[in-house]
Amino acid sequence: MNRSISNQGFDFFMNFSACIVFFLFFVNLSNAHAYTLTEETIDGQIEKSKQEFAKLNFYQSISYAKEALDDSEKIAYSKGKTIASIYLAKGLIEIGEYKKALSFIVKAEREEFFNSYINMQVESYRLKGRLYGSLDMNLLAEKEFKKQLLHSERIANRNQREMSIFWSYQNLVHIYDKTKKKDSLDKYLVLQENSVRRLEEAINFYSISATYCQIARNLMKNKKFQEAKNYLDKSNNILHKYNSRYLFQYYDCYATYEKLTGNLKEAERYYDLALQNALELKDLDAIVGQYKNMSDFFINDMKDVKTGKKYLLLYHKYNDSLRTINSNIQDDVYNEILKEKYEVARQVGGSYEYIVLGVLLIGLVPIGFIYYRKIKYKRKIKVLETEIDDHSRTMQSEIEDSRHKELMTAANTNSPDFPLLFEELYPEVVAEIKKRNSNVLSSDIAFLGMAHLNFSTKDLANILNVTVRAIQVRKNRLRKKYNISSDIDFNLWYSLEIPKENNKQ
Repeated sequence: MNRSISNQGFDFFMNFSACIVFFLFFVNLSNAHAYTLTEETIDGQIEKSKQEFAKLNFYQSISYAKEALDDSEKIAYSKGKTIASIYLAKGLIEIGEYKKALSFIVKAEREEFFNSYINMQVESYRLKGRLYGSLDMNLLAEKEFKKQLLHSERIANRNQREMSIFWSYQNLVHIYDKTKKKDSLDKYLVLQENSVRRLEEAINFYSISATYCQIARNLMKNKKFQEAKNYLDKSNNILHKYNSRYLFQYYDCYATYEKLTGNLKEAERYYDLALQNALELKDLDAIVGQYKNMSDFFINDMKDVKTGKKYLLLYHKYNDSLRTINSNIQDDVYNEILKEKYEVARQVGGSYEYIVLGVLLIGLVPIGFIYYRKIKYKRKIKVLETEIDDHSRTMQSEIEDSRHKELMTAANTNSPDFPLLFEELYPEVVAEIKKRNSNVLSSDIAFLGMAHLNFSTKDLANILNVTVRAIQVRKNRLRKKYNISSDIDFNLWYSLEIPKENNKQ
């Protein structure tokens, strides 16, 4: 019996010792990992993410970038956090997850390293432009791409500079094509094609292929089909030369060519190839686009309404999924813009006193001379000021007319640009809306803005594609949310309730 107890004690001791050994082994492994978690290892992870992105393996690129970001957080590595966040955003935009992408762009912009590295700043402009363009916020997108083009000249590395300039041309072409600005489209398409010659083909083959497709589409609009076919062949050749998996853009472009030249069966085949490729790549944005293209093709060109409706239902299903993923992203965009404006105002305000003081001190020295000159040229200045004022009033009137037409067009098409345009032209109305409810949504600004422009309930129902009853319910909800009296016309809420002090002035 004692021997049995002794054996049990010995077994327990051996098992316990084994546990200790295993514990120490895993502790050492953990310590070893912590020891190897350096800036160099993180840079290696980011490089892997870049390589996978260049191969168009977006999900793998996202995985490496997320790993790099997590490790950068552990050792407070600002460079790693900045670049990893940007590559996460790049990958997420490619697969249609714009809301997540925006959050990582914002994260990168708040890093210290971001402010010292022009390449990341320019890439941020590009990504935000692409994101806004995908949401049909075309004015914002154009502004970001113009900033990208302007600041790309500051990039030191020649290849990276040329690549960024090319991308800005390419994206501006896309925006001008969407907004039907033909002169700007033609201008930047020429710049884009010239820029292609300065790119390294092996690295930028997909962008070069996409350029040839863009040129082909423009040629097809002008019925220059043989020239368009030549560019489509060039697009196809470069994709196959580098064994690209991303073919749906080329297939879709070739489907358009076959459709416009009357080969509807071939067009159907290429549309199907484009869809299958998008599904294979799990590119939700591309899938949504292809279902819409195929729905339009079968209904309008093939006169096959049954098949067209099938694709239309699939379009709505996947589009709803995409909207769910990116819900409320427009509000996120506007919030970030407001934060940027506030930060600029704060910085300018903080330095304003020093600027004024400096100007006063500098001005004391030559003040006598300035006074003399002012008297001498007083009459000339008055004449010049009168001319300038007249010209300024004329120009301002023309600009206001143009901006108001742009505002009304945005309202009638329910464009995402409408809230920003309305705030630009009616800042006092938007200020009052925000004063009444600090958690204002851009959709509320749009609705109240259209009401302020005197759109009727029926007009609003048509624009928003809802019933008249739904508009009435929404008006009642907004009356409570923004403290609008029930005894006044909803469209006159601002005019009747607000400017009482202003009228006294």
